[in-house]
Amino acid sequence: MAAFLGAVFIFIGLLDCVVLALIKLVNDANKLAQAVKRLIKTIYDLWKKK
Repeated sequence: MAAFLGAVFIFIGLLDCVVLALIKLVNDANKLAQAVKRLIKTIYDLWKKK
């Protein structure tokens, strides 16, 4: 029983790490998407001025 409880705690700990990593990845992806949008808008504005 103790081994089973230990395994459950380890699993929960790993799951926590995975969730935190996923949240960080999503935040980075959002920042990247915003940067790309700004870049496209800048290029579009420059192209329009020609």
